[in-house]
Amino acid sequence: MPAGCQSKKTLALQIGQSSAVVTFILKLDQFRPWPETYPVALPPPL
Repeated sequence: MPAGCQSKKTLALQIGQSSAVVTFILKLDQFRPWPETYPVALPPPL
């Protein structure tokens, strides 16, 4: 397998994992007030 193909696959896997983590955090945040000091990198709750 070419190295470029492998790196793209790894990158896609990392993106999938991080989006799953964000989704999990957003689900947890439905049960408590949204903190003012939340990281700016994550989107605000809808």
